[in-house]
Amino acid sequence: MCFQYIPFVSTQRTNITHRKQCNLTNLRPIVTSSTETFSFTVGLWNCQSVVNKPDFISAFSTQSTLSILGLTETWIRPVNPETSAALSNNFSFSHTPHLIGRGEGIGILISNKWKFSNHSLLCNYNSLKSHAITVTAPIKLHFVVIYRRPGQLGTFLDELDGLLSSFQEDGSPLLVFGDFNIHLDKPYVADFHSLLASFDFKRLVTTSTHKSGNQLDLIYTRNCIADNSLVKPLHISDHFFITYNLHLATSVPPTPLPVTFRRNLRSLSPSHLSSVVSSSLPSTTLFSSLEVNAATDALCSTLTSCLDDICPLSSRPARSTPPNPWLSYVLRIHRSKLRAAERKWHKSKDPSNLSLYQSLLSSFSAQVRIAKSSYFHNKINNAPDTCNLFKTFNSLLCPPTHTTSHHFYNR
Repeated sequence: MCFQYIPFVSTQRTNITHRKQCNLTNLRPIVTSSTETFSFTVGLWNCQSVVNKPDFISAFSTQSTLSILGLTETWIRPVNPETSAALSNNFSFSHTPHLIGRGEGIGILISNKWKFSNHSLLCNYNSLKSHAITVTAPIKLHFVVIYRRPGQLGTFLDELDGLLSSFQEDGSPLLVFGDFNIHLDKPYVADFHSLLASFDFKRLVTTSTHKSGNQLDLIYTRNCIADNSLVKPLHISDHFFITYNLHLATSVPPTPLPVTFRRNLRSLSPSHLSSVVSSSLPSTTLFSSLEVNAATDALCSTLTSCLDDICPLSSRPARSTPPNPWLSYVLRIHRSKLRAAERKWHKSKDPSNLSLYQSLLSSFSAQVRIAKSSYFHNKINNAPDTCNLFKTFNSLLCPPTHTTSHHFYNR
């Protein structure tokens, strides 16, 4: 899409009013907090029975400095409480056991320094097993471990849709990982990828996670970033041990508005200030005997204290209007000259000063028109997507905000 120029309506002020000049020295800088990132290491492993290797898992997790470890195929049954107790020596262990037969069972190993609660899943699923927790400290985020039995997908996509929909999209980070037993080279994977993309999940790309060369253990993140994946074959399971780093942006408090401080000097009487300062200063004999620096400090402190008593400082929010992107340095200089000419004409009422002001105003308006046209011409031609393009048009057209127009623009 290309435009030679963008027409718009410009008006000139007929009633010219005097603007007060801002004293920028009254602005006090406010320290704002910088954006911080909370990072930690996460692991995932289809261990194929935790029952006979709890000490190894705990020691290996400690050595790898893991904060979270998702485990699938734990094979823990309700009759194996000693296994959960062994895993809880250095970590907290949250687990969903397998009730019937051998196999399955999923759980999450969490650092003892973290606080969490189990996430109640409202539905029981036939094609997948899941276990979810919500970490509340040191930062809020959700973890979901999934195990799907090998075979046809069946109702897996529908049940996965229901599972992911149970988490509110409140901006909290969400990590979904586990043994999906899905071969990424199969045709049906397109629907699986479309489902995860509809929930705004991004997959962490890894090497093969199974000794057969397939990527069966998958990791998906939302509102967080995962990188530095490392896949380790441990030879005590068909699946490899996966570790990676997770980065979360911590919430930053909103930056307070800048504040200006001023004195109402118009209400100050010079004679009253003079009498107050004279009465507050030392006597003439004592003042003349002081050194130059001491006398200067005494005078400055007396003036400040007197002004604070008579005309105390008052604060008010400073203007925080962002600058126009098309307003260049040359236009700013031209605008300063224009304002100076306007003040000069207001003060003198000289026709020659009015002619100079009108000439500068005409020239400045023409330059602004050219700068605006050039800026929006480049912005529209270089719009990265349709959404940004329509935002630009809305800013130019300024659509009405009443209810009827709102429905019209959102059809």
